[in-house]
Amino acid sequence: MQLWNREFGTVALIGGYVHVVGDPEQLYAWAHRPGAAWPCSELARSGRVAAELDPRGDLVDLITEDDEADIPGDELTAWVDDCLVGTPLAHLARNPV
Repeated sequence: MQLWNREFGTVALIGGYVHVVGDPEQLYAWAHRPGAAWPCSELARSGRVAAELDPRGDLVDLITEDDEADIPGDELTAWVDDCLVGTPLAHLARNPV
């Protein structure tokens, strides 16, 4: 297992799969950062969020603390991409910065 602690979440490579986990504080910080805010962020209201990606970067599983969370795909992709920046897995990002 490889692990990278990023500003907006933790990235882990486990058995070829990428796991990105954000706690409520990290998700709030991501959604409210200056110059790149998501004012109506579903992530920021979802509690803890965990996304699992396959080796190509496709979403395999999404777990949210709030079972009623309805996270838009573009917001989820942007958060995952921002978490991958600075790791050896950055090539999986759909919208690299």
